[in-house]
Amino acid sequence: MLSALVPPVAIGSAVKPRLRRTQMSWFRAPVSTAILGTRSTGSSAGGEAAVTPRKTIPLARPAASSAAVVAAFAGKTALPAGKGERILVVDDEESVLAMTRAALGNYGYLVSTAVSGMEAVARFREDPGAIDLVITDFAMPFMDGPAMIPVLRKIRPDIKIIVASGSEDPVENLSKNFKIDGFVLKPFTTEGLLTIVRQSLVKK
Repeated sequence: MLSALVPPVAIGSAVKPRLRRTQMSWFRAPVSTAILGTRSTGSSAGGEAAVTPRKTIPLARPAASSAAVVAAFAGKTALPAGKGERILVVDDEESVLAMTRAALGNYGYLVSTAVSGMEAVARFREDPGAIDLVITDFAMPFMDGPAMIPVLRKIRPDIKIIVASGSEDPVENLSKNFKIDGFVLKPFTTEGLLTIVRQSLVKK
């Protein structure tokens, strides 16, 4: 599997969230099966996280045979892919947003992003039927996951929601008060993300 050949991508220092209200756009782009949901190592001169989703990440074993590399890439076709479902990803780390967006976009999903719960609610309210699934970080400034989820449920009770967090305990407590369709522990791999997304979408 490719994830066994690729080193974790360090996405390090925190990037300050920026509230913005823009028209929802959908994104589809390639990404390798590196570990996602960690922090960025720095930022560019303009303040954006130094992440280039389209850039190929070096393999952990540069001496591996070409046959092994081809086999690893071929294995990604076995991962659960989307069918054009529209996903809204919410996280205050733009580097995490970029990699998650690319990972999902490479496997058949249409992805839009928001850097805060407030922005996510504004976008969702504009057209609730245009989104099939929301993936939200648990801890965010201004409006976090626990504050955002009931607002989304009030607008559209049947919306599918996945919570991402570095700890299971707070999410377990949250699920006692609000319906959650899935949980993904940070940092996560592309395979783990795609699996929980597909399970959540097909769940009745």
